[in-house]
Amino acid sequence: MELRSGTKNQHFVSQAEQRLNAINPDSPRNSQRIYSFTARDRETFSVQLDNTNGKLIRNNLSINDLFSFDVADKHIRHNFESLFQGYEGNVARCTRELLAKMSPESRGTDVTGEVLDIFAANFLNLVRNPYSIKYVLLCVDDDLILAELCEERLQELGYEVIGVADAEKALRLFEESPKDFDLLIVDQIMPKVTGTELAKKALTIRPDVSVLLVAGHEGAVSEVEARESSVTEVLTKPLTTAELAAAIKRVLA
Repeated sequence: MELRSGTKNQHFVSQAEQRLNAINPDSPRNSQRIYSFTARDRETFSVQLDNTNGKLIRNNLSINDLFSFDVADKHIRHNFESLFQGYEGNVARCTRELLAKMSPESRGTDVTGEVLDIFAANFLNLVRNPYSIKYVLLCVDDDLILAELCEERLQELGYEVIGVADAEKALRLFEESPKDFDLLIVDQIMPKVTGTELAKKALTIRPDVSVLLVAGHEGAVSEVEARESSVTEVLTKPLTTAELAAAIKRVLA
């Protein structure tokens, strides 16, 4: 069986399971939506609703991308969806059967088979590509539009992103939960606190965090300044999404 594939969209929860929790379960499949939330503070379990209208479930998962395995140094991806799809297809059916057997009218009915089937399908969900490990990025730019654009583009690449247009607010967020962030992407020219200053303060709090510094043009940040601030890498504008994505992969590798 040929398993090599170039797919890229990885998710924790299959469409079958998402549809069981749809906002509008009685709607046509293509119209079903689900709420998504962003973790703001993992220690206090604080979350924020991403969109009051929810997200279309059909856009949340490319079925061929559910199970895959990467050989990073050879840039090869093998897709195992054709092997695992049989288990995935049983999730909705087994869940409905389990709920039916747990009703007061069916009390005492053996549910061992359904529980084992659901457990097997969800366990196999763990055999996945590293893309499904959510990296949390903090994107800081004093231009709100650019901060939101950065957040939107990187979310499309599968990252969890918090975009902030105030350097001092970003620093407070980082101070509150420094272990929640895997990478900081900061603009150099900002009022009150520059990117290198923000990097120094963040690295004082957590020395192992990675920082990408974005400068307005080449030479805007000297080698000495970059070295003294201990930023991981300096990028220059204009910066394409592909270039930013490649830099993120380099520093998180």
